Amino acid sequence: MVGHSIGIDLSITGAHDCTVLDATGQITQRFAFDSSSAGLRQLEQRLRAIAPSDSAPTVVMEPTGLAWFLPCLYLRARRPDVKVVRIKTSKVAALRRYLQQDAKSDRLDSLTLAKMPLVDPEKLYAVDLPPAALHGLDRLTRQRARLIESLTARKNRLQALVRGYLPGLMTAVGKPWEPAFRTLVAASLNPFDLAGQDLTTLRDALQDKRPRKAPSEELLRRLHAACEQLAQLYRPILETRLLTESFFDDIQDEVARELRLMDVEEQEVKALERAIAKRYREVVPEDHLRTIKGLGAVTAPTILAAVGTPQRFHSQAAFRGWTGVVAHASQSADSDAKGLPMTKAGPKRVKFALYQAAETARQWDPQLAKIYYDQMVHKGKPHTKAMGAVMSHLASRIHAVLTEQRDYVLRDVDGREVTAREARTIIKTQYQVPEAIRAARRARSKGRKQDVSTGDHRGSAKRSSRRSSSSSRMHSTRSRKVEQPGAVAVAH
Repeated sequence: MVGHSIGIDLSITGAHDCTVLDATGQITQRFAFDSSSAGLRQLEQRLRAIAPSDSAPTVVMEPTGLAWFLPCLYLRARRPDVKVVRIKTSKVAALRRYLQQDAKSDRLDSLTLAKMPLVDPEKLYAVDLPPAALHGLDRLTRQRARLIESLTARKNRLQALVRGYLPGLMTAVGKPWEPAFRTLVAASLNPFDLAGQDLTTLRDALQDKRPRKAPSEELLRRLHAACEQLAQLYRPILETRLLTESFFDDIQDEVARELRLMDVEEQEVKALERAIAKRYREVVPEDHLRTIKGLGAVTAPTILAAVGTPQRFHSQAAFRGWTGVVAHASQSADSDAKGLPMTKAGPKRVKFALYQAAETARQWDPQLAKIYYDQMVHKGKPHTKAMGAVMSHLASRIHAVLTEQRDYVLRDVDGREVTAREARTIIKTQYQVPEAIRAARRARSKGRKQDVSTGDHRGSAKRSSRRSSSSSRMHSTRSRKVEQPGAVAVAH
């Protein structure tokens, strides 16, 4: 039996709108409160005024910024019997469109949220708050993920600047954040100045800025040739006064500033990694997670902090679904689409950590190496799709290690325990993907059709769920399942 449902439309700066429905879906209360001490006490009193029923009330809210955090913690502390649910915004928007078409207001939003337990009760999961010991680790790993994202964006911006304004310079000198280019930025990015110097003068100018290592003759020749080409390109533009030479000074200033900001962020990342390592040792001194090949000083704390309480996932399949590394499903009558993309529903930092870990794990774990080999060689998948299968199986292993609190054990495809050296030998001799197949998969992913597959490959190109011909339906049913090598191997 469904109890009372409470929908809270959260506001970051103002009051939160609240609608209470009884088990039949009738509105019993409407009120507003804020996240102050008095406002949260008001929420508690309103909930206590609800008539008792066989089921505890369910509070539903969206993840609006961090506005959900204090109400959730307060209710967990004061009313542990209340089920607090944080639901996806996209699901709420879909129900609101169905109920109210294009109308939108705080009251309609809170009403829509309150109706969710009546519409989709089996998909409402209580908010999992990480244990107090993991909360700090969670914050640290989130900060690091944001800084890494910022660093990546800054590097992309630098490359776009140099490619767009100084084409050919990166090919001659290297990436903008590499030592040779930094030396150049410290001297000049004006191609007219650089092209007008001979190699000896150019070497002296660059060496004065970074005396640790003299630039090589080959680098100086490439740089000089690139600057001559740029001078020819920009000469008519400067002659017509569309630009002046101060343009290059502005580029140099912008690149130098981006590099300084990169240096600051990189130092903060290093500081965060030291803090993460220290907190991780305090939280899990036994460190079972890092016995899995591929999980290291960054990926293990990231996954542990994001998972929180592993027991909240009732199965490995539920855990894989949470990570987002499972394929979409599209089945109707006798049609069952295969090769669909991953749901990508999980936390972004978890998927990134899983990908990094899987790249290493497949080189050390024979079972994962076989899965990758089978996907690439026999099923015709490109590297990224093959990695998706490896990530899914690796997620199962992570769940087993976290729930059982045991070290991971490397095993061959027959389940026999092997050493790391034996595992590497097995992989190198049995599960190395030929370079010709890798090249063909890359070419096909770019749109060129090539087929150099071996063995019993039957073709598994991405299929559309909107197919109608019987031949395509028959073809979809021939795709073989990736072998799940027995039970997850953990130490006994």
